Amino acid sequence: MKRLLWSLLLLGSLALARPYILLISWDGFRWDYPERGDFPALRYMEEHGVRAESLQPVFPSKTFPNHYSLVTGMYPAHHGILFNRFTDPANGKRFSTKRPHKNALFSADWYRGEPVWVTARKNGLKTASVFWVGTEVDDAGRRPDYFEFYDHYMPHDTRIARVMAHLQRPPAERPRFISLYFSDTDDAGHDFGPQSVEVTRAIARLDSSLGKIVRGIKDIGLADSVNIILVSDHGMTATSPQRVVRMDSLLRGLTFTVNGSAQVASLLGDEKTMNEIESRLKGHERGFRLYRREDIPPYFHLEGHGAVGPLLLVADPGWYMQLKFPPHSRGAHGYDNRFLDMHGIFLAMGPAFKENYRSGMLRNIDLYPLMCRILNIKPYSGIDGDLVKIMHVLR
Repeated sequence: MKRLLWSLLLLGSLALARPYILLISWDGFRWDYPERGDFPALRYMEEHGVRAESLQPVFPSKTFPNHYSLVTGMYPAHHGILFNRFTDPANGKRFSTKRPHKNALFSADWYRGEPVWVTARKNGLKTASVFWVGTEVDDAGRRPDYFEFYDHYMPHDTRIARVMAHLQRPPAERPRFISLYFSDTDDAGHDFGPQSVEVTRAIARLDSSLGKIVRGIKDIGLADSVNIILVSDHGMTATSPQRVVRMDSLLRGLTFTVNGSAQVASLLGDEKTMNEIESRLKGHERGFRLYRREDIPPYFHLEGHGAVGPLLLVADPGWYMQLKFPPHSRGAHGYDNRFLDMHGIFLAMGPAFKENYRSGMLRNIDLYPLMCRILNIKPYSGIDGDLVKIMHVLR
């Protein structure tokens, strides 16, 4: 009997000594979406874990820059993925979120810093991903041990099954860090607007899947070891055909490079063209702000990246700058990251986190050092995040 007791105590201590992290992203899930209805799994996480008032994205509040900031603890100008699409003026190469074919790998040269799965692997820990920005690169040393090529249409249940399969691998092969991604609320927010019934239905689908994840982890006996961290990369705000700046008309006849999108655009070109653009746009600054590179607000943290040109255009929240294509969505993001509609969610539950605890606003760059602390690994030295600003959520 005594031997059995000691065995049980040993197994318990080993479980506590081997924490797991399941990092889940719900793309485009705005900070206030949990109040849109009664969502049992979200409520369960809130009651048994931590919920922040909001999670502040980095600027620009776009998908690729923010997902990579979440796992590197760095601002986009430092980790390299500044926009979803941009040209590097140093070599003329173009970065895009679109791959040339289904299983094409992205060049690792674009992705700087050290994502958490690389830090974990350096410390001898296995890692896995069921989709995340930066996992599908052509350098095997910068990928998780197990990764998936992104499949937008993979069913929720299939994604969850992949996670559960990873968690049931033999201990020596089992990943201690797993990422999981869903796009439902971003898709619905763009197509129908953030206040639409379609967004509410998307929230309900995600909540149902979260419930399956929580129950699945309990069923395989890892509830005391797995820390679930639920985040979103950014929020969403309503757009309108009446709030469009016709940049294509204002700048007709000029030749320049555009890095960015309809919400934030960096313009690159010769000095004469830049001066002409500035001259044409002055007096038409309704719905957007124009900055010279030296006047860009410091809180955007855009310094040091070659893709930031002499001029920066930033649309006012809810506005659309038509540079090439007309507006095509009823909701958008990418705006000033201080605008509350751009903020996402942070909920966390597991042995590392306090229970039934509410925090104020958190910054997404602080998530990387938090995850390193939970996994008991030394973080990369060049980060912008700060553990001190987020560690109050831990037990």
